[in-house]
Amino acid sequence: RLSGSGYCFSASQPPMVAVAATKALNLMKESPALLVKLRENCQRVHKMAQGIDGVEVRGSPLSPVQHLQLTEPAADRDLDISTLQMVQDMVISQGVAITPARYLEGEEHQLPQPSIRLAVSAHLSEEEIDRSMAIIKNAFFTVLHNNSTRGVVTSMAEVQPATWSVDNLIQDLLQVPTYHLVLEVLLFLLIAKLFFYKNYKPKKIKLTEEEKEELIAEWTPEPLTPDVPDDHPVLQAMDKYCINGAAGKTVNINGKDCINMATLNFLGFIGNKEIEEKAVQALMKYGVGPCGPRGFFGTMDVHLNLEEQLARFMQTEEAILYSYGFVTIASVIPAYSKRGDIIFADEGVGFACQKGCVASRSTVKWFRHNDMEHLESLLKKQKEEDRKKPKKAKVTRKFLLVEGIYAKYGDTCPLPELVELKWKYKLRIILEESLSFGVLGASGRGITEHFDIPVDNIELIAASLENSMASMGGFCCGKKFVIDHQRLAGWGYCFSNSQPPMVAVAATEALNLMQKNPGLLVKLRDNCQRVHKLAQGIYGVKVCGIPLSPVQHLQLAEPTGDRGLDNSTLHMVQDMAISQGVAITPARYLEEEEHQLPQP
Repeated sequence: RLSGSGYCFSASQPPMVAVAATKALNLMKESPALLVKLRENCQRVHKMAQGIDGVEVRGSPLSPVQHLQLTEPAADRDLDISTLQMVQDMVISQGVAITPARYLEGEEHQLPQPSIRLAVSAHLSEEEIDRSMAIIKNAFFTVLHNNSTRGVVTSMAEVQPATWSVDNLIQDLLQVPTYHLVLEVLLFLLIAKLFFYKNYKPKKIKLTEEEKEELIAEWTPEPLTPDVPDDHPVLQAMDKYCINGAAGKTVNINGKDCINMATLNFLGFIGNKEIEEKAVQALMKYGVGPCGPRGFFGTMDVHLNLEEQLARFMQTEEAILYSYGFVTIASVIPAYSKRGDIIFADEGVGFACQKGCVASRSTVKWFRHNDMEHLESLLKKQKEEDRKKPKKAKVTRKFLLVEGIYAKYGDTCPLPELVELKWKYKLRIILEESLSFGVLGASGRGITEHFDIPVDNIELIAASLENSMASMGGFCCGKKFVIDHQRLAGWGYCFSNSQPPMVAVAATEALNLMQKNPGLLVKLRDNCQRVHKLAQGIYGVKVCGIPLSPVQHLQLAEPTGDRGLDNSTLHMVQDMAISQGVAITPARYLEEEEHQLPQP
């Protein structure tokens, strides 16, 4: 386990192979008659093979592998092999499969005499053995005792001397097509040019030892990672607050227990004993990770089961799992939208959506957040461009990218209006529901259920399992032919290790608990509305987000215009809240890479 090269550095057996071997071992233990039958068949084949003229049997009577060698082998090994192959051909033509023993002749330490290898099995009946051995015996007799046949074999081994003359060469050239002759002449001239072509040898400058030392002294290696200043806000935040243990209903920060209003655990499934117990059972059964992408050795029954349950719950034809929530939408977008296609995207979409747009290399046309008039104006302009270039328009796909609940703002997209525009301007909707799945709708299906819109109106729905389901990974669901395309074109599916089975089991159990306890969704909505109402009474604060959103943003009603100063103010509020036992956090962004930054 520590020094076996094949154990340490090779992929493990596919699980189905290990299961098959286990089943075979159990069957052998339960059926000792199989071994008795195998030994009887071996002895029967050995005895009958000894009666074949011109053949010597190599192998124990109890061996399931018997070698039939020629009693009088020729001096030429190839001649014996040709003879045995003729025997093989005759036997196979009569319905019995045999094979000559084959070796890597250039690498074998010692080569045995050429032979026919017979493999004996317990499932053969006596009648089948008798018939097969009779056919083999007749084939050997025909090949070894028929002079004409032996003559053919001998002639195969003879090498005829080659003849050549100028007249034959001229006749051959006259019969060759002209274009073929011209091509051969050009190739010959090219080869001749390359043969006499002098290699390019740049002039080398020889440096003195002093010059070498001077260059070495001047060289400064670049750091493997960029230098980060000690006052970087992320490093300061990490030094300031340290979480101990799981971030469930409460979270321990620097040894102090706080009510957790900072992390995304909408239904309170983190720390749920039923989910943890199922996950531990899966860990003991499947191990930690599958060590392979879904298309290789990474697919387990628990992955297929979760995909099936998600598709059934979302009322779609099929669903596909991804290993990470961020990767899901970032893989879904470039799987369908390519160079030359157009994506109409809300400026408020999250960073994962933005990275998916970049990876797709499509043309992205941004419309102001939830501004349907601006979106329609862009669509009208595009329609006019399509009218001018109809050929290009026929091969250009158009997508509409929105989120169910926007992580940056806590509000929902106007889905009914978006669906109307979709049909009017022939768009395909990509809907990111990481914050609305398990939150909106009577049963938690998301924004389509919230607005009572048939899910068939949406081409692609993608969501993370890391928020409401308190697990890891994400999924995408839709029509079967749409989802199947991702199994070959979804980067996160094809090239990433699949989810650890215990994580898939945890998500499955969380999904079941949500369906069994609809009161959880009612309680979540009540809490969201209560927080929203209370937050509106805070002096100097503007609440950003709808009452039903589990993510509420508290912004300064009168920002200074200086992001650094506003962030410092919010960090002071965070410090005071944590000191009194309530964990909150300022919204953080990659400010240099975000398409549009919301107010702190």
